[in-house]
Amino acid sequence: MTTSGDRDVPKSLLVVSHINHFEHDGRLWSYGPYAREIDRWAQLFEEVRIASPWRREPPDGDAVAFRAPNLVPSPLTETGGTTLAAKLHQLAHVPGLLLSLTRVMRAADAVHVRCPGNIGLLAAFLAPLCARYRVAKYAGRWSSRPGDRWLIRLQRGLLRYWFRGPVTIYGDARNEPEHVVPFFTAMMTQSQIVRALSATQTKRGFHDPVRLLYSGRLFEGKGLLELIEACGVLARDDRRFVLHLLGDGELRSAVEDRIADLDLEGHIELLGAREYEDTFEHYRWADCLVLPSESEGWPKVLTEAMVHHCLCISTVGGHVAKMLDGRGIVIEAVTPESIKDAISEALDNEERADQLRAKAAEWAAGFSLQGLRDALAELLSERWQVDIEVTSTKADEGGTTSGAQQSG
Repeated sequence: MTTSGDRDVPKSLLVVSHINHFEHDGRLWSYGPYAREIDRWAQLFEEVRIASPWRREPPDGDAVAFRAPNLVPSPLTETGGTTLAAKLHQLAHVPGLLLSLTRVMRAADAVHVRCPGNIGLLAAFLAPLCARYRVAKYAGRWSSRPGDRWLIRLQRGLLRYWFRGPVTIYGDARNEPEHVVPFFTAMMTQSQIVRALSATQTKRGFHDPVRLLYSGRLFEGKGLLELIEACGVLARDDRRFVLHLLGDGELRSAVEDRIADLDLEGHIELLGAREYEDTFEHYRWADCLVLPSESEGWPKVLTEAMVHHCLCISTVGGHVAKMLDGRGIVIEAVTPESIKDAISEALDNEERADQLRAKAAEWAAGFSLQGLRDALAELLSERWQVDIEVTSTKADEGGTTSGAQQSG
């Protein structure tokens, strides 16, 4: 640490996350949105260590290479799974994980805990005991709802009443402790935003057939099967449309089967995962982005689509309602009928859709990766009462070297 006034300025940061990291081809890789965010954290510290599960193998299809040169791995034992054997394996490794986390936390000047996740749960408990400077991010839905698992409720409780450091959330912080802070996230650089606005600012009305886009992982909880059912209703109503599904995941076979069952092959096309900047051409192509997820925090894909003048249609949850307030269409429930009604509402009022798209693009243009980095520096400086300075690196240039990205 160095000294600023009467307080030490942290120079090293430990990031604790459950997300898998990969060492491959001489580089470090991880899930695209997370990797780009950590690249910005790395501009605030001389060294960033990452305590997380690590694999020495080719990365997953949605991974990108980190660009920051000051990242150092601190591998943790990988645990997980839903079977009884997997749960017992997790339990057996808890003492070892606690010891490993305690050691690396005490060696760092500051600690950043990523939640929700099993490793994040342990880190949220340990951080107040081990770290003078600490910050957490809760990347899921912050507000409680029926059916939440007890481990999720426990993590939120630890962050509310035990963590005693800034906790950034996606959503409303009213009636929350003072250290719980609403915060945004971003994926695009300022130069990418300027190019997107320039390329799509003349979008008006809808194509015939209307162009619908889903961009994200093909996972449970994303409302994909309900979206396809909604498309079946649109087809029966003689609506002219084409839907592109951008992304990949464990639900792909089920999605393909549902498309075939409803005879929608002429309406729906699966495009698979794409390089991050390659997704921009699909935003430029689309009239509407449809994201019918059951639970979202601050979906980065919405801001990306907004900047490209797409009309965004998404479900209530996390920060979505505020993001789309006067700038998009909100689906009240993840059902085929609700999704169909929202799409029909857009198509039946092109003039209003154009107004929403224009307001959305203007609003979303304010959320760049550089803006995220600067906001983090301001937050940490204020809450830790130190001067956190930004060091520009090649991560500001945008883009990726390899890998595929699915937002959401």
